[in-house]
Amino acid sequence: MGRFLAVASFHNNPDEHINSTFENVLNQTHQDWLLIVGDDFSDDVEFKRRLKRRVEEVNDPRIIYYQVEERRELYLYQNMFNHYQYDYYFDLDTDDIIDPNLFEIYSNHFDAYPEVMSIFSDAHQIGVEGDLHQWSLIKPTKDYQYEWDFRHNGEFWDIYSQRATQRMFGCGRAMRRIEGQIPITKNCKTATDTLFLMYNLTRGAHLHIPRKLYTYIRRPGSDSGAMSEEEHYDFNLNADYYMKQDLHEGLLVYDDVWHATSAISTCEWLDNVNEFSLLTNEDLTEEQQSKIKNLYPDKTIKFNTEHDNLIVVFCDGNIISGLKYKRLSVLTFNDNYDTATEEEFNTFNDKIKGQIESEFAGGDWYTFFRQCRYTHDTIGFRKPIDPRIVIILKDTIDTIEESEAMAELAQSINRSGSTAYLIELKPTWADLPHTRLGAHNVTAPNVEQLRKFIEAKQPDILYWDGSHHLSNSTIQWLTNNYWTRISSQEILGENLAEELLEVAIPEVPKCRFYHRSGPELHCDIVEGNWHAEFWRDGKKHWQHTLATGLWARYAQQWYQEWECRIYNTDTGHLQYTLKPDLTHFGVHLESSSLGDTLSFMGQIEQMNSERDHERLVVRTHKQFLFDWELLATRNITKSEWKDGIYPQNYQGLGVFQGDDVVSHPEKHPRDWRTIPMGAIAADQLGIKYVERRPTMAPEFYEKHPTADARGVCIATASTAQAKYWNHPTGWQDLVNKFRDKKMPVYYISREDTELEGVEHISDLKDVAQYMRTTNKLVGISSGLSWLAWALDINVAMISGFTWEFVEFNCEVRIINRSVCSGCWTWARFDRGDWNWCPQNKDNERQFECTKTITPEEVWQQLETSGKFGI
Repeated sequence: MGRFLAVASFHNNPDEHINSTFENVLNQTHQDWLLIVGDDFSDDVEFKRRLKRRVEEVNDPRIIYYQVEERRELYLYQNMFNHYQYDYYFDLDTDDIIDPNLFEIYSNHFDAYPEVMSIFSDAHQIGVEGDLHQWSLIKPTKDYQYEWDFRHNGEFWDIYSQRATQRMFGCGRAMRRIEGQIPITKNCKTATDTLFLMYNLTRGAHLHIPRKLYTYIRRPGSDSGAMSEEEHYDFNLNADYYMKQDLHEGLLVYDDVWHATSAISTCEWLDNVNEFSLLTNEDLTEEQQSKIKNLYPDKTIKFNTEHDNLIVVFCDGNIISGLKYKRLSVLTFNDNYDTATEEEFNTFNDKIKGQIESEFAGGDWYTFFRQCRYTHDTIGFRKPIDPRIVIILKDTIDTIEESEAMAELAQSINRSGSTAYLIELKPTWADLPHTRLGAHNVTAPNVEQLRKFIEAKQPDILYWDGSHHLSNSTIQWLTNNYWTRISSQEILGENLAEELLEVAIPEVPKCRFYHRSGPELHCDIVEGNWHAEFWRDGKKHWQHTLATGLWARYAQQWYQEWECRIYNTDTGHLQYTLKPDLTHFGVHLESSSLGDTLSFMGQIEQMNSERDHERLVVRTHKQFLFDWELLATRNITKSEWKDGIYPQNYQGLGVFQGDDVVSHPEKHPRDWRTIPMGAIAADQLGIKYVERRPTMAPEFYEKHPTADARGVCIATASTAQAKYWNHPTGWQDLVNKFRDKKMPVYYISREDTELEGVEHISDLKDVAQYMRTTNKLVGISSGLSWLAWALDINVAMISGFTWEFVEFNCEVRIINRSVCSGCWTWARFDRGDWNWCPQNKDNERQFECTKTITPEEVWQQLETSGKFGI
């Protein structure tokens, strides 16, 4: 299965569209994707900053912020992002909603039909309040040139009368990767779906997926509104480029089941069920059934069988006579669908409507050009939101199995926030599980007590199994007062527990809780009055009312043991508690620097030794450094950045500066300037810092065959002048002293050097092997010193801008504390200023922290240590 690149361009969107756009891809069942987002010159100039900040907060390496430089730069496919690795390009409108199965279904079809270059899907159009405007049922077409010419040059009412076919149009636009750009004659507000389609028809076939995988939200003021006459002309100008080329025919995969797929796609209650039966006038072939099932990998579909959930594609006859159901959706059509006049269609529609209304009461009718749909959901709104009082009258419970079942039923109702009373009318055994519930036992002589109890409780639901231990008068009393509550099909029947729980227990929220560089809550479906609370260390830190689509995070973005408690707000009842599933856990390094990578990897291994992860997945920018075969024996595996396979729960590591304070308070529990480098990662991983070397790749431990063990390695360069040893003759004097001792000097920094008498080794693997051979490095606070430390090499470090605790324990640490020093710990480091020196820049004391360290002092400390062969 391939990788999707989704591109979303924001223009005058409300802030909530940021989260909904991210949710569209985060919730996909197919997780191999990248998402690029950018602001297309919204009127609110601050929106782009909020969008960028939200990308940083989500902290998912697959979501990338793009700085838009030209109007409609993303919207018009002028930038295809060919420097990223992906297989399919997906155009994601920021207003809209895509089905979680979309990427999976599209990828399956791209794999199955290599000749297909582009894929669209059916869609619904709704208003901002969620009201249905129309459903779009796309019939395949063979001649796109004719279709385009008809739609753009035909008479308006002729086009409008055939609008239901929607032959060329769809939503959820995806195409195979291209190299270069889609040719666009003129940049303008244009119908990109058609440009998208026509361009790809010059490369191969187009396939339409007849499933509603996309919900288009018609938003006033959006950039996708109706076109002006000038804009329409510009659109035709762009599209005309393709009309002069040979276009591939569409691929007619689903044309023989189009009516059936349309009936499913327009079903209003489809998202609320996992299984249904499709009724058709004639049995579908096995091949046709298989095609429909492939469109719905998340559903169980039966064909022409009895079922509680029925979808009917109806032409004529008596297919609907005598149906029993809980949910029903009917889509009608006539055989001469494409050629029928409006009068013929209305005659057919009236006939079908009359037949259905004679069979069924209630329900809703929708008529849309040449489709007529009837829907009836008999239990869709019966699940209560408010707590219920339930009384269960049982005759005699005389087996352990029945007793345990009834006890569990009552307890389940009570746990939901409702209240259940179990009344055994003629008890036989005193010590059964249900008797420990404090049930109200009523025998025949105490029938008045029974009546008073029921009247006092005023139950919303009363289940009675037709006991013979009640007098006729009591039965009459129950019938007169509670008939509507004891005769419902949802309650009576063989499956007492299932049916009773369905109506007695409020629908609980469907929520997911992750650790994604901090606690993160996702609410999929919420009905009623509920709220969530984030708890840690026995204390509540955050609370929020739940709503469908809610996405919430706590500000602290390092690992802590959080739990999320879901409460029924009306009753105060704790419904359930969520904790992140840390079985598979991911860690990714934001920094690509050598020192950070080595230091942080050691802490990742330390965390793994302290926690019980079944699998720890690690992403760094320098994967080649580590021994992944050996790490795999410790359940640590690597994941490349281009891979879509990454755990749902993860922690990012990095060093982050805030706008107002240097150490970003939401990303670091302590000021990172005041702790060792490795402790920064330890804090974010939620462990106590212990200096630990990472497991390096085997080739880094080898000794180089041409290196002289008597020699010494030096590393003089880094990423800022403040990190250098700034004595004017320091390094050359030191090299001369080594040479006087007949010790070869290997210069191992990547940068060129003017030092005399040194041999330059620049390949990193060779560098490691030369250090392993000599077992000596004299360096500065740089990545090569960290590499020497990781390989257990004797290190002498010369650094003035950091204090000793910042790096690692080394054999020789040289610093002059009698002058200005340690600015890393007390100032804001400016990475963009090569000559950064916060206290003394541009005066004679600039970089005095290392200018005052003499080569004689360095030599003396090397000699005194006994570690450097002098």
